Order: sequence, then C-alpha cells, then structure tokens
Amino acid sequence: MLSLSIPAILGMVVIGLYNFMDAVFVGRMVGPEAMTAVKVSYPFTLLNSGISTLIGTGSASVLSRAIGKGGNAAILTLLRQIILFLPLVLSLPYVFVNSVEGVFYAQLFTDLIVLCIGAVLMIRSLKDMQNEQCAPAPSGSTKQAA
Repeated sequence: MLSLSIPAILGMVVIGLYNFMDAVFVGRMVGPEAMTAVKVSYPFTLLNSGISTLIGTGSASVLSRAIGKGGNAAILTLLRQIILFLPLVLSLPYVFVNSVEGVFYAQLFTDLIVLCIGAVLMIRSLKDMQNEQCAPAPSGSTKQAA
C-alpha cells in the first residue's frame, strides 16, 4: 500500500515546493505585500492539489482494475466520467465565454465521443464473433464412423 501512495506523496511535495519557490522569488523581488498574497494563496493551492491527487490516484486505481477484468462496459463508463466529462465540464464554460452553456455541451460532447468509441468496440466484437463462427472446426474433434 505504501508503494502505491508514494507518487501521491511526491506530488504533494512538489506542489509545496512550487509555493516555496514563489515565496523566495516574490519576497526578494517584489516585497512584503506580495509575500502576504503568496501566504494567503497557499491553503488554496494545497486544497486544489489534494483534490486533484485524490481524483487522479483513485480513478487510476479503478480504471486499472476495470482494464484488468477486461470489461469494455466498465472501461467506457470510467472513460466517460473521468477522462472526458470532468475536463470538459471544467474547460467548456471558458470556451463559451463564461457561460453555463459549456456545462450543457460537455454532456453532449462526452456522450458523442463515448458513442463513437462504443460503436468501434461493438463492430470489433461483432467481427470477432463472426470469425469464430466461420472458423473450421479442428480435425481431431469430429467423430468418424467406424
């Protein structure tokens, strides 16, 4: 369990170093007023990185288990929610000039992308099933009359 949490711990340390380096440069170059702004922003930086690490590490674990089981439905569901929907919800409102319409379109675009990926996977599965049915039976498995 410790080996799985080391990347998350290292990520948090790096985020803490970002703020430390900001404090060093701002404190030397700008002054004490700007240093106060860096100090005030530090809890928000840690909160943001903590939530990001939580979502990233947890979703990577769930996605890895779904891929290991080999279930296409579970993989598509996770792909839809984690990899497509969340980034689109966070980025599309800025594309539509700070509008809530971006959240509406995020669901639409996510469903469209998953539909296309699901269609490709379904076609591939149907072709595999057709190839299995058309394949000749092995010669040792047929009964011969004596």
